Amino acid sequence: MAATTAWDSEYTRLSRRATEMRTTAVTLSDLQGLKQELSVFNEGTLKATNTTPTAEMARRKSMLDSLTRQLDEMLRSSASSMKRGNTSSNVSQKMSDNSDLVMMQRQAMSQQNEQLLELSSGLETLKLQSMRIGEEADMHASLLDNIEGNVTGLDEEMGANLERARFLNDKTNYNQLYFWIAVLSGILILQIMLKVS
Repeated sequence: MAATTAWDSEYTRLSRRATEMRTTAVTLSDLQGLKQELSVFNEGTLKATNTTPTAEMARRKSMLDSLTRQLDEMLRSSASSMKRGNTSSNVSQKMSDNSDLVMMQRQAMSQQNEQLLELSSGLETLKLQSMRIGEEADMHASLLDNIEGNVTGLDEEMGANLERARFLNDKTNYNQLYFWIAVLSGILILQIMLKVS
């Protein structure tokens, strides 16, 4: 008798939960959880077949079958409403996603346009700097050519001066120079003495 009371209380609890779920909004996972509990309870009932009278087993099986059909119907109903809800929400979600996507694309394009303008400005500045560097390089090349010409000219003049110095060195007689220096120094001393006296 105690086993029958325990079975009846568990069945009543499961039946009450099923009724509550039928009248309130529940998720598919809640219904599947209740279905799982009912399956476990049904297996426990079938295991007790040897110890339970046949009439009691028939009553329990009938009650469990009825509750199982109710849960199956609730699961099908919930799944189909979710599909319908998903379809309409998917359409509105897709439209919302599309408008969000278009807005995000416009923002991205706007940012890309700003970046392209900055890049264009930077390239224009780089082009101007490159042109200035090219002009300076041309000017430096011209100056280097002038310096090279000047160095070549100086080198030639230096060579000519060295040749003249050698020529003069070869022709110069130092004894004559010393003689004339002595004569001019004597004349200078003579004039100074005449003036002093």
